[in-house]
Amino acid sequence: MAQSGPEVTEEQKTAFLKRADEIAQLLRDAASNDTHVQVISHNDTDGLSSAGIVCMILHRLKLRFRLRIVEELTLENIREIAADQYDLFVFSDIGSGYANLINKYVTVPAIILDHHESDGTPNANFTQLNPHDFGMDGAMQISAAGVCYTVARALGGNRDLSCLSVLGALGDMQDRKGRDRALVGLNLIAVEDAKAEGLLQTGLDILVYGRESRPIHRALAYTSTPYLPDLSGREDNCLALITSIGIPIKTGDKFRTAIDLSLEEKQQILTAIIKFLPSRGVPGDAALGMIGTAYTFLNESKEHPTRDAREFSSVLNACGRMGQPSLGVSLAMGDRDVMNEVTDVVTRYRRTIATTIDWIRKNDNKIIKLDHLWAVNGGDNIMESMTGAISSIINANNLLTKDKVVIIMAKSKRGGTKMSTRAPETLLKKGIDVGAALTETTPRHQGFGGGHNVAAGAYIPSEDPASFLKDLNETLQNQLRSQVS
Repeated sequence: MAQSGPEVTEEQKTAFLKRADEIAQLLRDAASNDTHVQVISHNDTDGLSSAGIVCMILHRLKLRFRLRIVEELTLENIREIAADQYDLFVFSDIGSGYANLINKYVTVPAIILDHHESDGTPNANFTQLNPHDFGMDGAMQISAAGVCYTVARALGGNRDLSCLSVLGALGDMQDRKGRDRALVGLNLIAVEDAKAEGLLQTGLDILVYGRESRPIHRALAYTSTPYLPDLSGREDNCLALITSIGIPIKTGDKFRTAIDLSLEEKQQILTAIIKFLPSRGVPGDAALGMIGTAYTFLNESKEHPTRDAREFSSVLNACGRMGQPSLGVSLAMGDRDVMNEVTDVVTRYRRTIATTIDWIRKNDNKIIKLDHLWAVNGGDNIMESMTGAISSIINANNLLTKDKVVIIMAKSKRGGTKMSTRAPETLLKKGIDVGAALTETTPRHQGFGGGHNVAAGAYIPSEDPASFLKDLNETLQNQLRSQVS
């Protein structure tokens, strides 16, 4: 079992880095043999950051490669992947949870760089680097991008890729422990490397989307973690709130950003939000989630959303979730000429989030409420690719419930139901593991699923999830009982 806290022992760290050294040597050998590589990665922030790291090191090793971004590994696409004529496969931020499927169909050597729990043991043909294999918590102590970065680091140099590791960890919300919302565990390897290279600066600040690149009212409107009802997605309301407390939004003809504000002004805005939220049915202290450790990439333009790490991570997530992962990988690999295209994608993404959450809040009849879970049956009203982002926002901000597992469901393009689950901290402390619960439950309904204890995803072929949800609720109940006994 992985440990539950942020502590990593020296023994665990040493063993983990030794495995990274072994994989680095495999890649050196591949380069000397002119190996043709296919990279398969996930389509969220961590996956695109991981893909950026892997592609950069393969490029620097002068290896020929092809990149494929997927939302999940299914029987159909794993067969397709396995049929491709490549000498080596590298799976990043995906693979461990599909170990049995990969074992069955992939016959050439493969490297799995992941932080999700395995659904089986990779056979002798595969080499895996995964924190869970060393007793560490992949949901908190290192992201898949961090796993990939340790391999890049083991190859020598590549410290410039440390920023992508920070992006992946923030994208997977591994900054949730502690009031200062800072990264912990093996994620600190990349943080310290990036600081040493002069690429990263950290410090406590008000965390709004676009701290340096957007006018303060617009940055506040773009902020969704925490989600602020009638402020998130509402630039007009944000402007009215800020001006109502006498804070000027311009200096001369130039709009002010969050970093232009004094400490007193930031406190005034925070106080105003705390007073505003109860009128919208949300506890005022939810606004305290706006305070935390800011991660600033010093080599990025102050005019770009790539300057603030959380904003950059959200940009990558938008690209993946809106069906434009190639834009995200291009950004991760250093291309800034795509910024205009990316801005359009992000605008659509933020609008989709705001519209979807508004729909959920207005359609209580679509919420299935059981003892240990609340599930939103979105059907065609929620984009399949957005279930993860929406469930994260709903859970992080207690928008539906603060003590139940949250499930966001959407009709899948293949038919059936796609879902993303998130567990609140209160249930994690009691032993709830939604990844294990989905891994156990979905096969009984001809589906598949899995992930972390805090966040996981699944698919079932039925468009009526009632019996599945009942089964899942019982599985969660059994987890709680086992902890008590």
